[in-house]
Parts: sequence; structure tokens; C-alpha cells
Amino acid sequence: YDAVELQDGTVHLMIGDVCGHGPDEAALGACLRAAWRALTLASRPPQEVLATLHRMLPHERHEPDVFATLCTLEIDPDRSSASIRTAGHQAPILIDRHGVSVVDVPDGAPPLGILEQSDWPAQRQALEGPWSLLLYTDGLVEGRIGSGHERLGEQRLVELFERQLEASSDWPADGKGLLDRLIAEVEELNGEPLTDDLAILLLSSSRGAA
Repeated sequence: YDAVELQDGTVHLMIGDVCGHGPDEAALGACLRAAWRALTLASRPPQEVLATLHRMLPHERHEPDVFATLCTLEIDPDRSSASIRTAGHQAPILIDRHGVSVVDVPDGAPPLGILEQSDWPAQRQALEGPWSLLLYTDGLVEGRIGSGHERLGEQRLVELFERQLEASSDWPADGKGLLDRLIAEVEELNGEPLTDDLAILLLSSSRGAA
């Protein structure tokens, strides 16, 4: 994951996940992050950045079937709207005066590195302040519910987050504490620590990245 604010005030945000576990996957993730950051700081358009990462991945991976999911956001300087693109990744969760909801993003864009792909449609999302955006990897929603095989899933995550917000008297000042409590509740439902890689990024209009 990474976040960059350009000189014009535009904030670029990304979170991604390389399939598999181990040092090779970690190295590939670091390589993709560095490339994303360099291209973004060079003010290349997000569509071009994704296309470049897509072409780059096959040259950097250690196995031919390794792929990566990605979600990128481009938040306008006035913080009133964002462009969101996903490549096989979970859509962000939006927290605003209307409540907590999953951002509706275009379907069909596959992960990076597995199919011929040249277009990642952008979803424009209005942001009515104060607002927050939660980005995460699938390790957060693939934990189990109790002793069965049922997974937490996206909708239950929204419900958990809503309860955490209601119980938090100092939100959004305590963004890190809120995320710690959310992860703790997810792990409690899972019955043990989560086994999949987990990353969470929270961006708030009044607090910056947490």
C-alpha cells in the first residue's frame, strides 16, 4: 500500500495483494509498490500506471501463474470526489454522513498479470465531508465465522465497522485504535489470528492517512 500527495493537492492511494505467501511474493509486492510510486510521482495518468504495472509483472514474477490485485484512488485537490479503479481487488468502504457502504465500482477488471487487459474503468465517487475511505486486502474478510466454513465477507465487515464507529467516542481522531479494534473483533470471530496477509489503509478528509 502507499499514498502520495502531488503538488497540485491531488492524493493518490493504492493497496494491492500478490497471490501466494513467501519472500518471492513479498519482493514482487515491493517491486510493484516502488514502480507505482515512481510513476505516480512522475504525474503519469492512473490508467497508464495500471497498464505499466500489468506489463511489468510477468517480467518480475518467479512463477508464470502469479498475479496481483490492486485498488487505486485519485482524490481531487478539493477532496470532494475521487476516481476509483480496481483490478480484481475489493472495493473501498466509504464512511460519510449517509453511513457506511461499499463503493460501487465497475465489474470485470481482472487482476494484473493474467489476461490481456488495457482498460481499467474509473468510477467517480462524490465525497461529502467529513468522509473516510477504508481500503483493505482480502485477508480481512476471508476469516471464518465460528467453527464452520462460512467466511466473514464484505457485508459483515460493513456491519462490524458500523458497530465500531458507534462505539467510538473519538472517531475519527483515533483512526488507528478503531482499526485495531476492528481487526481484534475479526480475529475473535475467526477463533484465532488471521492466516492470510492483511493490510488496511484508512484515509479521512480531516486526518490524512492512518
